[in-house]
Amino acid sequence: FLIQGKTLITPPLQAGPVKGVMRRYILDQAKAWGYEVKEEVMMPFEIMKSDAVVLCNVIQGLQWVKQYKKKSFDSAAAEALMEALNESLKV
Repeated sequence: FLIQGKTLITPPLQAGPVKGVMRRYILDQAKAWGYEVKEEVMMPFEIMKSDAVVLCNVIQGLQWVKQYKKKSFDSAAAEALMEALNESLKV
């Protein structure tokens, strides 16, 4: 996922991401967490203008990407998304 402000961007399934449980959960819950979701093909320019980049899977949850090429990402936006995810998973 790319995080741009309060927007999460993920590629559509036709573009190659795994149709995973965690991806689906995040897409289903994002609005409740205050995020808008866009499914669109990601171009390198979009990655470079993002606040954060996170990868997800059901075993590790969300994984913050620290750097892409020469762009370093602050962890604050990723941590906010991780906090929302963790809170929603509490029983």
